[in-house]
Formats: sequence, structure tokens, C-alpha cells
Amino acid sequence: MRLVLILAGFFLVIFLIKRTLARREQSSAKAHGSSQATNHHSAVNMVECRHCHVHLAQTEALQRGNDFYCCADHLHLHHPPRST
Repeated sequence: MRLVLILAGFFLVIFLIKRTLARREQSSAKAHGSSQATNHHSAVNMVECRHCHVHLAQTEALQRGNDFYCCADHLHLHHPPRST
């Protein structure tokens, strides 16, 4: 009976320590601000180059109409510059 009480006390102490550490971790994450967490997990809209089918971020792509291109060469292959 004494062994059961000692084991129960041991597990209770372990449980309380883990709970305390988890709470500290949560409070430190809140103290650092949620903006840091959202920047880390922000989504990027990906598009595909019409010529070579490489996927890249829309902010890095060149766009002509509804088509996206990874570089100026690929854009000019499908839309040649006009000669004057």
C-alpha cells in the first residue's frame, strides 16, 4: 500500500512539473507576440510559368494578361516585343 502511494505521489509531481513548463512556454510565446508566429506561417500564392511550367511565387513572376512567366525571355517567347 505504501508503494502505491509513493508511486501516485511521484506521478503527481511529474504531472505538475510538465503542466508548469507548458504554461511557461505558452506565456513566453504570447509575450513574443503573435505577429512573429503569423509571419512564420504566412501563405504564398504560387503560379506556374506558361512556358517551362516552373512554379514560383506570384510576387516574383512576370504577368501578361492571365499568364505568368518566370523570366523576361519566356515572356518574350509568347509575347514578342513590338517593333516600331
